[in-house]
Amino acid sequence: MDMEKVTGACKQGDDMLVGKNTNLYRVQYRGSTPLFKIYKVPCKIGPVNFWTMKELPDGRVMFMGSDFNFYMASGDTVESVGDNIFPFVKGGVAARMKYAVAGMNYANSQYWCSFTLASGGTTNDRSVVMDWSSPYQDKWGNRQYPWFIYSIGAFGFAEINLSGQTGLYHGGY
Repeated sequence: MDMEKVTGACKQGDDMLVGKNTNLYRVQYRGSTPLFKIYKVPCKIGPVNFWTMKELPDGRVMFMGSDFNFYMASGDTVESVGDNIFPFVKGGVAARMKYAVAGMNYANSQYWCSFTLASGGTTNDRSVVMDWSSPYQDKWGNRQYPWFIYSIGAFGFAEINLSGQTGLYHGGY
């Protein structure tokens, strides 16, 4: 639909969200001609890469945006959910954000994302973890989520699927 390259994609319910640096598109299967309906989701941000887009059990989609903030898509509404962690993540190595990776710990309602913080590093050395089950309102009335910072990188956790259930194994703490 435009010349921008695709930076991410994720299932959302029966649809597919396709991300580009500055926007998202929804692809809906119609079952009749035309088989697919594609339209632009009203937002001005897209995912930094494929590996940070994850669907939550309730159908919302989490992703690290190309501006290094975190976003949650619920239907066609996209909201920032990483404002309180943004200054820390923005301090990471911009050239390596395209290598960020995320995983889900469904048992603890956690979204994990690992990225490179140390300048000159070639591996992901920091992880941030969001608890999506405990939103709260900040003093300005904005919805926020609790975030935690760990000094482990992508080598410290792995998303695995055993017998049809996906979980997150994390070592180091």
